[in-house]
Amino acid sequence: MDTSRLTPQQIQMQMNKIRNEQQKEQNAKEQQNARDRSETKIGTGYRGLYDLMNSDLYKKSSEVLSNNRKKEYLQRQFNTTVDDLDSNQLNDFVKTVKDT
Repeated sequence: MDTSRLTPQQIQMQMNKIRNEQQKEQNAKEQQNARDRSETKIGTGYRGLYDLMNSDLYKKSSEVLSNNRKKEYLQRQFNTTVDDLDSNQLNDFVKTVKDT
C-alpha cells in the first residue's frame, strides 16, 4: 500500500479497514470452530462410527464373535453330555472317536 499520496486521516481509515477485515476473519474462524465442536456434541460428528458399523471389518468381526459364542455353547453342551455318560457309553464314544 502506497501511503505517500494519502493524508493522515486516509491512512488511519485504511489501517482501520485492514484491522476490521482481520477481526472479521478471526471471528469467522472462531464461529466455525464453535460450530464444529457443537456438531460433534450433538452427534453429527459420529459419522465415522456409522461408517465403521457398515464396514467389512465390523461385519466380519461380528460374524466371528457370533460363531465363537455358538462354539462356546456347543462346547458346554458337549462337556455336559460327556460328563453324563456312564462307563460303557464313554468307552463306546472313545472307540468311535479313535476310529475317525
